[in-house]
Amino acid sequence: MDLRHAGAIPTTGLSALQGIDDALGLKKGETIIIHGASGGVGTLAVQFARLRGARVFATASGKEGVDLVREMGAHAAVDGKRPDVDDHARRFAPDGVDAILALAGGDGLERCLSVLRPGGRVAHPNGVEPTPKKRRGMTLIRYDGISGVREFERLNAAVQAAKLKVPRPGLQGARAPRRGSRARKDYPFSA
Repeated sequence: MDLRHAGAIPTTGLSALQGIDDALGLKKGETIIIHGASGGVGTLAVQFARLRGARVFATASGKEGVDLVREMGAHAAVDGKRPDVDDHARRFAPDGVDAILALAGGDGLERCLSVLRPGGRVAHPNGVEPTPKKRRGMTLIRYDGISGVREFERLNAAVQAAKLKVPRPGLQGARAPRRGSRARKDYPFSA
């Protein structure tokens, strides 16, 4: 990844990686809902969760957001505003999900929380409103993205390992050009 493109990910990348690794401690084979996955942090979190070997169910904003998170690697994705988002998540993980990374609050998140298995983990960066409500049998983790030399080294290693696709700021939901078509200058690029 060149320096110009690397500038697009420090803050969002740290928030995504620290949510997946530090707050949730996501492991291979676990299932996760990434709620609000079509935003800057979410598109990276999808890829970091896949890198860790998790099965990813993503909620996104609108059809373009759903298409984007699928392109980023989500196993399944739905519009997070659907009233039946919890039904879709249950079909994806009939025994419940192990973890939820909440990058947006509201009714959609509340429906996703009903799919969390007993003993499951929910993490959200500080600033998500409304904040998820603690429920019996779940671990709720609030976190801040922390920057420093070690954190950037970990982020760099994860970016290289995941061959990260990074949507440019403000372009969430942009569609990829088809193979053989002319490249668009505004399309999210690959690392």
